[in-house]
Amino acid sequence: MCKRRELASTGVRWDEPSRAVRGSRQTSFKDLYSVVHHGDTHELEFDFDALSDQEKEHLIMRAAPLSVAMKDFSAQLGSSAAGAAEFRLSKPARACDDFLSHAWSTRRLEKWYALAYTYNFNASVVAWLVAHLVGVVVCAALAPADRATIGRDYRLQCFVGAVLCPIVAQGAVLVYGLPGLTEPSVFLDKVCINQNHAGLKTLGIEGLETFLKYSRRMVLLYEPGTYKRLWCAFESALFSRYADVRNFVLVPCATARVAIVLTAVSHASVIFAIGALLAVVDARGWDPAEWFRGAESIDHFTLWGQVMGPVMAPLYAVMAWLLRNRCRDILSIERSLRTFRLQDTECFDPNDRTLVESRIVEMWGDQRRFDAFVQSTLAQQMAGTTGAADLAPWSVSLAFCLPWLALFTYPGLVQTAAKLSPWRFMASSLCSVGVVWPVAIMFWNFFAFKLYTEFEVKRGQPRTTIMLITIWSILNCLFTACADREIAHVISERPVAQCVVLLAAYYGACLGITHYFLNVQTRAVKGEMTWAAWAVMASFWVAMGLTFSTRPAAIGCEHATCIWPHPPLQ
Repeated sequence: MCKRRELASTGVRWDEPSRAVRGSRQTSFKDLYSVVHHGDTHELEFDFDALSDQEKEHLIMRAAPLSVAMKDFSAQLGSSAAGAAEFRLSKPARACDDFLSHAWSTRRLEKWYALAYTYNFNASVVAWLVAHLVGVVVCAALAPADRATIGRDYRLQCFVGAVLCPIVAQGAVLVYGLPGLTEPSVFLDKVCINQNHAGLKTLGIEGLETFLKYSRRMVLLYEPGTYKRLWCAFESALFSRYADVRNFVLVPCATARVAIVLTAVSHASVIFAIGALLAVVDARGWDPAEWFRGAESIDHFTLWGQVMGPVMAPLYAVMAWLLRNRCRDILSIERSLRTFRLQDTECFDPNDRTLVESRIVEMWGDQRRFDAFVQSTLAQQMAGTTGAADLAPWSVSLAFCLPWLALFTYPGLVQTAAKLSPWRFMASSLCSVGVVWPVAIMFWNFFAFKLYTEFEVKRGQPRTTIMLITIWSILNCLFTACADREIAHVISERPVAQCVVLLAAYYGACLGITHYFLNVQTRAVKGEMTWAAWAVMASFWVAMGLTFSTRPAAIGCEHATCIWPHPPLQ
């Protein structure tokens, strides 16, 4: 994390008379500062040439708490209209944490997704996990001594404590942030630049680099039309010219939407899946713990199909649509920069355009040089911050997988035959959902991108693309989940020493694959795959496929598939 610069008082004549206000008696800069930041400036006429550069910085430098930008699902980002009430939402500041750059044409909900994803999403995932683990421990401690007596009341208790309460905790943290932490300060043009006084507004626009200079990071809320907006292009170019590009945080609204909406849809799907699971196992007369045996027999495999099929179809249709939009938006970043032309940009206020273009000419010489800077320097710098179109951030994959942990811990809590000890179902489920499933999600993202480029980019068939991504997603996740559950179960039947070694090797291999894809292989937004990547992917799927047949079965093998010969049990 970089250390932010702070506004200094050097060069500021606080107590000396100032001639910056025309037509009035001389006042000190301290009084002028107070009037500008806290008083009414409508009737004042300024002579800013009478001020030093440092004094101008003190007059315009303001920041607002992050909650101003996020309140009521980013209501302040819905319209550019601003007045005295909006200006009072910010306060004088010596520095701010983040400079927020956004386009007014982007829907406010999309911008709220991006802000919540940037500032609160990871904390909300941790909050859910902690609340879920606490709920599981409490429910396990309250379990009846005779598990055969477990009925509807205990099932409902576990459902509320281990499923619903963690969802509420995650939602609260996502919307409001973690309580007790210092709230980040941000620059938001609408509330930090005085919109009521033409002179102060011009001073704020001309001094935009002041806000950038004293901001720790720049956070750009990106959607495909962002670099068609004059302000966004100008702010990005300014930051690229005067600051470290590593402190530039480009947040595609599509990625934020994928993370938040998929997490919410996953929670809803888990709730319905738990209801379907209880209904099916009760109808079969099975113990809920049989859910852990995805590939034990055809009956177990069909149990997964009966529970997950109705749940996964609508879920993965939503996923396919979101993934397709993310692929489109990520690919548009480089394209919009490489083809940028200042004359093609738009600006809501013609007066703002005149001011910005004059600043561009002043700083770059002419508009052609500015176009060349954006098309080459800025595009090259942004290439390392956009992420790969075929690989969502690991945190997003993990956040999507974690809600499904409840689908395994809940049957472990309400099992009536005590087939699995609490540590076994908790440890194996947490490792599977937190380690193995994100690997499958990476493969899923990669092939979803390939389907997008093949059927929509090349053939112009978006509906076919969504349908194929949906089918691929269901098969990928169902097969991986069943195979993984069986691997974990088979290993856990071994003696403790062997179990620990084998589980460490299994999960270590999955972590190694994740590390390779995220950190070793050089990736770009075009989804290139090396031969090594294909080899890693093939070895993973071969291991998963053999899981269905390497375990000896009774005469008349009951495996869902059988591709490996084995003798029957005697």
